[in-house]
This record gives sequence, C-alpha cells and structure tokens, in this order.
Amino acid sequence: MDTPAFREFLKALLAEGALAALVIYAICVRQRLQARMWPLFIALVLIGAGAVASYYEFGWVRYGRFMNPHDFYHYYTGTKYAPELGYHNQYAASLLADLEGKKIYNTKQPIRNLATHGYTPVKDVLANKDAIKGRFTPERWEEFKKDIAYFQGLVPKAKWQDMLRDKGYNGTPVWSLFAGMLTNLVPTSSEAGMQFLVALDPLILLGMFLLIWRAFGPWCALFALAFFGTNFALAFVHIKGALMRMDWVACLVASMCLLHLKHYRSAGVVLAYAAAARIFPGIFAFGLGALLCWEFLATRKLNRDYVRFFAAFAVTGVLLTLAAYVYYGLPLWKEFFAKIGVHNDDISTTRVGFKYIFLWPYEGVAGKSNAFTEHQGLWRAIMAVALGLSFAAARRMKPWQAIGLGFVPAFFLTAPTFYYYVMLIVPLLIFLPRLELTRNAIGSGLFFAVTIISYALRRGGMELNFDLCFILSCLYLVLGLYIVGVHLLPRRESVAAAEGQHALVAPALSQVVPAPALATAEPSPTSEATPEVSKAPVPTAMPTPPKSRIEMRHILGVAYVCFLLGLLLFYRADDATRVPAPEAKPTRSESMEKEPAEESDSVEAAVPEPSGPAAAVSPAPVASAAPAAHAPDTVSIALVGDIMLSRNVAKDLATRNLDFTYPFKEAAPLLQAADIAFGNLECPISGKGEALQKKYVFNAPPEAVEGLQFAGFDLLSLANNHTLDYGAIALDDTLLILGNSAIPPLGIVTGNTPQQPVVIERKGLRIGFLGYADPESPYAYPPEFMKFEKRPARAEKEAVARDIAALKPNADVIIVSYHWGTEYQNAPSPQQVELGQYTIDQGADVVAGHHPHVQQDAAWYKDGLIIYSMGNFVFDQWSRPATLQSRLYTVNVNKDGAVDASYRPMELVPKDWQPRATGPQNVPVPKAAP
Repeated sequence: MDTPAFREFLKALLAEGALAALVIYAICVRQRLQARMWPLFIALVLIGAGAVASYYEFGWVRYGRFMNPHDFYHYYTGTKYAPELGYHNQYAASLLADLEGKKIYNTKQPIRNLATHGYTPVKDVLANKDAIKGRFTPERWEEFKKDIAYFQGLVPKAKWQDMLRDKGYNGTPVWSLFAGMLTNLVPTSSEAGMQFLVALDPLILLGMFLLIWRAFGPWCALFALAFFGTNFALAFVHIKGALMRMDWVACLVASMCLLHLKHYRSAGVVLAYAAAARIFPGIFAFGLGALLCWEFLATRKLNRDYVRFFAAFAVTGVLLTLAAYVYYGLPLWKEFFAKIGVHNDDISTTRVGFKYIFLWPYEGVAGKSNAFTEHQGLWRAIMAVALGLSFAAARRMKPWQAIGLGFVPAFFLTAPTFYYYVMLIVPLLIFLPRLELTRNAIGSGLFFAVTIISYALRRGGMELNFDLCFILSCLYLVLGLYIVGVHLLPRRESVAAAEGQHALVAPALSQVVPAPALATAEPSPTSEATPEVSKAPVPTAMPTPPKSRIEMRHILGVAYVCFLLGLLLFYRADDATRVPAPEAKPTRSESMEKEPAEESDSVEAAVPEPSGPAAAVSPAPVASAAPAAHAPDTVSIALVGDIMLSRNVAKDLATRNLDFTYPFKEAAPLLQAADIAFGNLECPISGKGEALQKKYVFNAPPEAVEGLQFAGFDLLSLANNHTLDYGAIALDDTLLILGNSAIPPLGIVTGNTPQQPVVIERKGLRIGFLGYADPESPYAYPPEFMKFEKRPARAEKEAVARDIAALKPNADVIIVSYHWGTEYQNAPSPQQVELGQYTIDQGADVVAGHHPHVQQDAAWYKDGLIIYSMGNFVFDQWSRPATLQSRLYTVNVNKDGAVDASYRPMELVPKDWQPRATGPQNVPVPKAAP
C-alpha cells in the first residue's frame, strides 16, 4: 500500500464498483425490484467501507502518523498566532524561531515573501528581526518557538526547507477566529489534543453523511460516501490529516439537506459560515437567488421561505464578519484581501477552473498572465453567458438543487487549487436522490466516470501539472454543462410518461433498508407538480418494450463493462513492464509525498512496446552473455543517459545526510572499468542564477560534481533542455566547475560558431565526441535558450555534417550525442531514425541518444551503432515503471570503428536514486543478419 500508483488503482476500482452499483440500482428501481436489492445494498456498504479506507489511504501514513505536518503547520500557527503573524509574517517569524532553536533552515536559500509571492533573502529577514518579534509578547514568542520545534520534529530537514517556500496560510479572519479558539486551547505538547484536532475533519464528515442519510435516505448517503472517498480531489494527501479543511464543504452539503428538509433559516446560517470561512462558497447561493427572482417575476410575490434563507444568510455573514473585525481589527482583513489578491493573480500548475481552459493556448506563465489581461473583454462576455445560462437553468430546479447549481458559476468565476474540488459532492446531490430518472442516472454516472477517467490519466503517467489540470478543467466543464443543459431543456407534461410510469410508483426505499426518515421529493414550486404516490395507479403488468429497442441502461451497461475491462487490461499490461523490486526496497521520503512533475508537457499514455526500425533491425536479445575479449588496441566506452542531481535527488540525499557520491556507488565500478565513461548531465551545477519561465527547472549545488568525479565520468554532454534553466550564470558555473574537476563539458556553442569537439586519446586511439540537442523533438530544445549567446548546439543537419567533417582529421572514432526523440515512447520516431542514419552516413561511428527517459533499443546501421535512447541513469521519476529501467552501454571501438556493443540492465531505486545492476552479465546488441 506504500505505492501511490497502487492506491490510486484501488480507488479507481472502488469508483468502478460504485458506478456499477449505481447502474444496477437505477435499473432495479425502474423495474420495481426493490425487494430483491439486499445483495446490492450490502455490496454498496462494502464499497462505502472501501471509500472510508481510501480516505485514510488504506492505512499508509507518513512519519508514522495520519497528520499532514505541512498543512497542519500552516493552519495551526496561522490561526493560533493570527494577531502576531498576520498574513505576511508566518515564514519570517518561523525562520527566526528556527535560528533561535534547531537551526535547520539553510540560510543560503531565501524564504517565500508572502506579501508578494516572491522570495526574500535571509539577511533581509534578520534586518527586520525586531519588528517581527516585537508583535509577540516574550511568553508568546517562547510558545511560538516550541510550536515551530514541534513541527520541525515531524518532518525531514529538506521538507522544512520546502515548508517555508510555499504560499502560506490563507484562511479568512472568520475561520481564524473559530479555529484559533481551538489551537489556543490545545498546545502542541498535548499529543491527545493534537490527535483530537486531526480527528475534527473525520467527525465533520461523519456528521455530513448522517445528514445526507437523514434528508435523502441510505442509498443516497452510501453513493455519496463512495464518491467522496474516491474523488480524485482526495487522491493526494494535501488536505487529509489537516486542521478543519472540510468544514466548508460539509456546510454546503448541510445547506442542501436542510433545504430539502424545509429548514430554510438553518440552511442560510450554515451556508453563510461556509462563505465566511472560504469566501467562494458564497457563490453557491446564486441558484437560490435566481429561483427567488424567477418566482417573483411569475407571481409578483417574494417566496417567504427563500426570504428566510437569505435573511439568515445575510445576518449570519454580517455577525461573523463583525466578530472577526472586533477581535482582530481592520488591518488583518486588509492583509487577508491583499494576500488573496496576489494569490488569485498567480498562474499555478495545480489549479482547476474555466480560467485554465481559457488560458490553455498561451505558452508559459508569463504568456498566460498577459493573455488574461489582454482578453478581459472576451472573458467578461463568457462569464456573462455562463451566469445567464445558470440563471435560466435555476428556473426548473427545486430549492435544494439550486444550491448544487452554484457549482457552475463557481467553476467559471474561480479557479481554486485542485483539492478544493471535494466540492463535487455538492452538485452530485442534484442527481442522486432520484436515480430512477434517466437524466439523474446519467448525471450521477458522469461524476463517477470523471473520477475514473482522472485515475486512468494518472495511471497513464500524467503528473499533477498544467496538462492534467487542463483535462480536469475540461471534464468538470462537461459536468457543469450537463447540470445546466438538463435543466434548460423543457420537461414533458407527464414525468411518468417520459420516464416510465412505474418510476413514480416504485416501492419506498424503506422496503429495502429502513432509514431514520425518507423524505419524498417535494414538488417544485416552479415546475409541474408531481402526482402523489398514493394516488398514482399501480399497473398490474408493465408493458414489455420491443426487443429491438436499445434503452439507456443498455448503453450505460456496455460502456461500463468496456471501461472496466480496459482499465484492468491496462493495469496488467503496465505491471508486465515492471522491473522486479530489490529485496529490501527503502520506504519513501516526504519528498515523494507529492510526486514531482516529470519532464514532458505532452499528454502521453502508457509506454508502447518497441516497434518500428529499431525493433525491426535489432530485435530484443533472448539471452545474456559476458562481453567478449578484445585486442589490446580496442577501447571500451561506457555510455549512460540522463543524469539529474537536483529536485528530489538532492532533497533525499540531504534528508539522509548523504553526499552526492551515494547515487553512483553501485554503478561506479562498471563506469570505471571502461576506458572512457560518458553521460548526459541534465541540470546545471551551480545553485545560483535566476530560473527561466519554463515548466520544469533544475539546479544542482556545486558539490554535486563530487558524485560525477567519484563515478569516473570522463566527459559529460550539456546539450539538453535543462542546461540553461537558471540562465547564463548557472551555465558558466557549470562549465567552470566541470573544467576544474577534469570532466570536459560537451555540446555548448557560442552563437552560430562551429562546435568545439572533445577528443580523448586512449591506447593510441583518438575518440572524438560531439553533442547536440534536437530543436525538432518536443521539449528537447526550449526556444527560451536561443536568447543566450552561449547555448546548447542545435542538431541541424548542416551543422552536424560540418562538425563531423572538421573532426575527422583529428579523430579515429567519432561519437555523436543527441538529445532527441519523444518522451516516454520506447520506439524511436521516424525523425530519430532518419537523423541517426544521416549521422552515420556523414562519418560517425556511434550515435548515443537520450531525452525520452525510457529505453529505445539500439540498432546497427551499416558499420555504425545507433542507441536511440539510453533512458534515465540518475533521475527522480517513478510514476512510470519504464523510467526506472536503466542501461549502461559498453561499446568497444578500434581504428575501424565500432566493433561490438552490449549493455548491463540496471534498475533505478527510488529514494536512493541509485542505478543498480539487475543481472551479472551484459546483454549483447546483435548485428542484423547479412
């Protein structure tokens, strides 16, 4: 259960089971088979239990406890010390407390400036030390230091660095007032008290589902539980084990339930609290406001029930706001709105909403920000249309359904972080109570289908980034359009005629399982009245539809079966590519709690099997063999793929107090056994510079070179898409550091001048190396790099031919390195095949490729060898099993060129990030039969 991918697979299966139960339930109710639904009810109870286990990640915990220290630190200190910290000083004060206590933070790294979302050097924080501490009394400062030490003790050192570079605490002053009462009563020294705070969210959710049961019955509550526990928004640990992160969504659900039970004032009160606690939930009152307007236009009278709701909503909101104002004062409110304004203006990779569909065509963070500013007119027009359609749809809704309609304007007007879409349970409740109606069955099924599709995308290897969040935004747009669409369409005069008369006279759910109270669906005040169940004639025999008729249940059933089979087959096929795990696989560190985004901006599915020219020319060998003995003048060259010593590689080493030699300990003897060792260094080694505005940027510290020296590399290619991630300063540092360590860098040019090759002589044989990045391969050569005078060489045929021709007089053997190909595809593209063969035709003896992060088999072409992709060698990617499979190629050359080639299969171990040999012998790369 300690594998995120496996836990997500279980959640997808639970969602599949719930969707199947939903389809079966809808069919049974339509066919009046409630008395036979006990097995289905038991199955749904089991699925609900699985959903509860899913919420608790099936027993997997970090650091031995369910608490999420990262989130808890922000919300505990943000509320307990709200008067002292405000919304801008949380990280600055935490840094000062750290420097007076455990001294964990690396003072060379800046902290986040919560007023601007930029970064502030530690020296600037120290210069403002007296002002920050001056907001505390001496007693409160000592208590604050103890609380900071408590949270530091829960996480690794590297994680503490991350916590002071996040986006801070964002709860409203109203929420701070309520939560602050608890956090000031419960000190961190009380383990029982802290566990109670962690248990608040589960208790709130328990009350929410009991209220759903009370309002809509047991079936609805169980389906809602199944959806909530498997909802993709809860697939990650961000808001689990946190402090009162679920109160606002529970209040939204409670408002719907209370409206259904005719408690209008109470519904207004709880919705007002949700709005005061998180601001945007106030949008969910939109639907009921629209319904109030429609009824006034039709009758020229205000519906008293709706007036009671909005009166309670307004009074509660004002009282809560005044209470927070009296307690904290106006400055805290000003800081809150200033911080939320900055937060809202950010372009984030993990936010979901129509805004991110609108901005999708524009490249980069800067491009998206500029586009949003430039197209405000179009944006306002779209918002007006969305709100107008939502307003029109409210006319055909019941009051409690109108609350769920608020999801649509919320989706269009806001773009919260993905985990706020736990709110999907609110619009789901529009459809769950009457599943015998076809439109409701389809609507509910769509919510489960969206969840299943989201997990399938993750299973296909998509990271939580712009790409996945764009697709999630599109999926949620479909849900919103369906909600509006089905309520805009005119209803037929007789629901019984439209849905089948038996739908209205089906036996009550209490015949299957008793409920505390099963409220029948009340007639809508703005739509045609539903006949009383007791007055509806019960037919003695239902007419049998023609056999040739295809009903909606058939379509849903076939679609569900096909999707289930596809998901299972995909999972089994993906598992077949896994490398056997080592006997003692280490546990994951906190840095792996949220998997890092991988390199690709592309949306790729599972890695296909090798095919195309590489597979045709060089089929996979069926047996292993040791390298053959060679003449004394033969030179052996070790070639490996992508080496990245930043991000989680650096973090995990720091967490375990290991140096950069550690990742290479297993592979170093194999590299050192060769006469020459080559690799692709896919990060600058500097620790300085300013990050470019591109999706993924890396920057390893200067001491990373010690690992490369230890491994025995004789040269490294810098011709790749990360060399200039931190600009010219970091590249210059890298060139200097590698030069001082006697590891010559390869593949950097100045302007349009020819590339300077690296020539290494061994045993009287001169081996010449050239390195290029391919601008025609997706993401292999960022266009941002072209603004730098010193940059990676571009793999243009004219330049390649020119450089090889210039190198020939000075080298006996020529090896060309290419950063090329399509990421996560283990078959070369036609462009790779063409360029590789062209390079051999120009006089190269070996082509060594990298960039796809997975293996692409080597192929002999004429007398030359083309290794299309050597995959990862040291890299922190694990969500795709293929990215953990590595190879260390050994190519033997003499004055006539490449003699033979083989590779040692390796496995990259997460957390250690060590490539380790999976077999004692090399696998030969056979030449094609003549």
